[in-house]
Amino acid sequence: MAKTRAHHGPSPDACGAGHAEGAYRLCTDACAEGPWNRSCESTTVNRNDFQSVSRERLADARVLLRNRCFGGAYYLAGYAVECALKACIASHVRRYDFPDKRLVDDSYTHDLSKLVRLAGLEEELKKQQSNAEFERNWAVVKDWTETSRYVRTVTRVKARDLYSAIAARRNGVLPWIKQCW
Repeated sequence: MAKTRAHHGPSPDACGAGHAEGAYRLCTDACAEGPWNRSCESTTVNRNDFQSVSRERLADARVLLRNRCFGGAYYLAGYAVECALKACIASHVRRYDFPDKRLVDDSYTHDLSKLVRLAGLEEELKKQQSNAEFERNWAVVKDWTETSRYVRTVTRVKARDLYSAIAARRNGVLPWIKQCW
């Protein structure tokens, strides 16, 4: 079975797989030479896929945290939030509608605050932040970046704090996002 990875590139249609401009997609190892490889096999990712990946990455983070793999746990917990927010964004695109190009282009980001805005959750976030516990959790989560995957010095406390801020049943960031996806 081929491994998959997120496909990023300067042109959304660069892999030549015939996707609509800006479609989210995963590419198999056939695309190992980069997004310009015309032999790319890819799959469009929809809202349900983002929801599933979000749940899976949070479960992966929990396993890594329990096994003292703090850097991986930290990265994957944050990635779970990114996928959840992208599920919210995808929920705004109706079947058979051609999505707004700016929304599609802007969605290719890992910036959680920007994804909140694109998902239309800014006002709801402001309301949630009136809850002090949620505000503390969001303050931890919003600082996550995709570059954390390169950090080798993530401590147990930092990884645990992020995971807890995301997964807490009461006032956790992910349960809040799930209400909107």
